[in-house]
Amino acid sequence: MLKIDGVERVYNLRGEPIDREPMVLLKMTCPSTAHIHILRVPPEMTSAEAAIKWVNHGIHPDKFSVQT
Repeated sequence: MLKIDGVERVYNLRGEPIDREPMVLLKMTCPSTAHIHILRVPPEMTSAEAAIKWVNHGIHPDKFSVQT
């Protein structure tokens, strides 16, 4: 995961801040295609495990089924 502080320095066309919270990003790599996906997750996420669970609607990564 990557947390970027200082996002409040980004402004819209009216000069108003777009975001006042840190940007937290989760980087995932598809095991079958090796494609890299980067998703923004809520700023309160403190671990990749929690972010993966949030992205997958509460399903813990250990519960994923393996497709062959």
